Amino acid sequence: MSSFARIATCVVSLFIGCGLVLEFAGGQDADGGGKVKKEKAPKGDKPDKGDKGPKGEKGDKGNPEDKAVYKTADKATRPSESERDKWLKELNKAYPGHVTPGETRADFEQWFDLLAAGGADWRRENAPIKQVAELFDRAAVRLDLDGTEWLRRDEFLRYAARFLAPGNSPPWKSVDPVAEADKVFRHLDRDGSGFLEANEWPDRLRVVADRFDRDRDGRISLDEYRDYFHGRVIAVIEAGSETLLPRSPAAPPLQPIDLIPGPIRYGRLPSGLPAWFVELDTDEDGQISLYEWRQAGRPMVEFFEMDLNGDGLLPPAEYFRYLRFVRTGIIGVLEGR
Repeated sequence: MSSFARIATCVVSLFIGCGLVLEFAGGQDADGGGKVKKEKAPKGDKPDKGDKGPKGEKGDKGNPEDKAVYKTADKATRPSESERDKWLKELNKAYPGHVTPGETRADFEQWFDLLAAGGADWRRENAPIKQVAELFDRAAVRLDLDGTEWLRRDEFLRYAARFLAPGNSPPWKSVDPVAEADKVFRHLDRDGSGFLEANEWPDRLRVVADRFDRDRDGRISLDEYRDYFHGRVIAVIEAGSETLLPRSPAAPPLQPIDLIPGPIRYGRLPSGLPAWFVELDTDEDGQISLYEWRQAGRPMVEFFEMDLNGDGLLPPAEYFRYLRFVRTGIIGVLEGR
């Protein structure tokens, strides 16, 4: 074979060998088990972290109204620290071993002596710890003396008799359904108009919108939505065991509202009703109607607050349910009632 032929044969053999090697390597990178280099997804195609499946109820972002309603009802029915509990805890922290039980006027006198350091006034600036200054602020607000820097003995004793007595002390922290309602309203008001148009109404609101649209303008204002939200919270509480959000194992179940036993009628009303209940019941049917309330010239906002189901009638059982909601902090107390 000539030199040229031998060179040509080597070149051809070299090309064939390289081809076989490449083909074998390609087969190994395919289904044969070789390591295949993954293609990078375009930046815009990255999975959205928010698209992850729901993790319990916390992952359900589709109905913020339901979550807010049940959260508010849940908080309102949990045992909470009373104002008295808070005082005993913080005073014992500030004056360990020197705090009386707070059951009599003499006990509250002793509390004042501790706070005032034997002086005639309790001055905020002399609070030994920050928590005691917070107690001062709460007492001042309760006495309509917000902003004052000192309290007299008689003022403190008046506050203690009303808010720190055993078995009659309100929650230290009350539920604020208005704040929750406002949060949901802002979420639903997508165009920021300050009203919920029909296309922004959640399904539950759509069913009862006519009832809460007081000015009949086809929109739900913030005040109208607050009334609707309160009604939903109250309905959940009255439903008792119904709940949307998972509860802590230590938290007690929601308790149903206790109705007044036996027939209720004029002349056979349960004890504990205010004097106006009998005075305004002019048709003597054992309940107050919206007409009777209006005829007496009383503020309409008060009736609407107590008329929990919005039917224009206030029977004793509904009034007592209203009182329960006041005590749990879900409805604010109207002074002077």
